[in-house]
Amino acid sequence: MLVTEDSANMATEAASTGKPVHVLPMVPLKPAGKFARLHADLRSHGAARPFDGALTPWTYEPLAETDRAARAVLEAMAAQA
Repeated sequence: MLVTEDSANMATEAASTGKPVHVLPMVPLKPAGKFARLHADLRSHGAARPFDGALTPWTYEPLAETDRAARAVLEAMAAQA
């Protein structure tokens, strides 16, 4: 999948599929702050790579952030009981 580096939603939704995520640079804009951190995290997870002109396949464990967030909420609620 191709995503632009200026959309957190597009990148994370794509990474939840388990399919390669190729990040397109936004020239002259370079990601800063939260976008740079997000893309660094996706790269370290193995989900995303900068687009170099080739749609190279690879595999990784899909992100499941909704499940992770739900578990955290349930654990916090259980701790309060």
